[in-house]
Amino acid sequence: MAQPRKSKDEDSQNNESYGVLAISGENSELVLRRMLEIVSARRLQGSEVIDVTAGVDDVEPALRAANQSFMFADSAVVVLREASKLTQEERALAQAVIEEGISPNLVIFLDYRPTRSASGAPDGDYGSTSTKDSLFELIKRVGKVETIATPTGKAKLKYVESVLSISGMKLTPRALAMLSEHVGDAPARSDAIVSVLLARHGEGAHLDVEEIVDYLGEHGEVPMWELTDAIESGDQAVALRVLKTIFVDAGRDPVILISVLGKRLGELAAISSVGVRNAEAVNVALRRSGLLSEKGSKHPFVAEKMIPVSRLLGIEDYRAAFGWIQEADLALRGEPVMPKEICLEVMVTRLAALYRRKRARR
Repeated sequence: MAQPRKSKDEDSQNNESYGVLAISGENSELVLRRMLEIVSARRLQGSEVIDVTAGVDDVEPALRAANQSFMFADSAVVVLREASKLTQEERALAQAVIEEGISPNLVIFLDYRPTRSASGAPDGDYGSTSTKDSLFELIKRVGKVETIATPTGKAKLKYVESVLSISGMKLTPRALAMLSEHVGDAPARSDAIVSVLLARHGEGAHLDVEEIVDYLGEHGEVPMWELTDAIESGDQAVALRVLKTIFVDAGRDPVILISVLGKRLGELAAISSVGVRNAEAVNVALRRSGLLSEKGSKHPFVAEKMIPVSRLLGIEDYRAAFGWIQEADLALRGEPVMPKEICLEVMVTRLAALYRRKRARR
């Protein structure tokens, strides 16, 4: 909750070298990664985070909060996504707020491109009399401007190696070359792949081509039920390939995926009682749980196929699985703690690993 801003004496105690930052680059994933690094560090220090998108959200309250103090936090980070879409009025407000003083808070402009206009000419006429973007010049003068370059060649390889180093895993030279080639011009994709490999193999693992190739497969169009089938069969590699297809190629909303997986798990939990022994009993249990309408029913083949799957997990297993789904849901709906792909892939890996362990015991 915003309050009148702190005194200059209190401001002088702040150790932040700059209060405003503009981050841009050709690769949006790398730009996002850099922003998340900064925001995560500030959040750990107790900062409140305000995250808005220009052209979508009302950014005025966020901008005005940038030079306020906060009742329950020492400082705040205001993230303005797609900052190039700020209107002229919003740019003017941002300039006024920064000039008034925002310490100890931090304002981050993502993908901000300066505009110039010639005297007496419309925007976009870049004549010799063009004037510079006053907001961008202010950011450069009192803050910092970062342009994130897309790594290529050896730089890309070093980027992938740095991601691996943080994870505590190692790849053979062959596997490292394969991963680097696979991510192509989007090296930030290695973050998601390494996170999934870490969830599968654990810290300290030393992997070769055979251990990573299944996570780099080609995409193909598949229906949603193939994801739940792959998870429940315990096949993590197939589940991740299907997830990539649904999320990347089909472009489905990740929150919808969470909903589908949550509903499926709820259905299995509802029929896991030993008293449910046939298709009719499955439909009765689902109706009682509110997962089917009064007249709704599943095909006998589908219903009977669900029974043995539902018995694979015990009460504690269902509790853990629901917790992972809820954790991913909160991460996607709330403040962005990690890229959406990572949220989904870690969740799917956990669920498939749980089913794999249960099937191995049986």
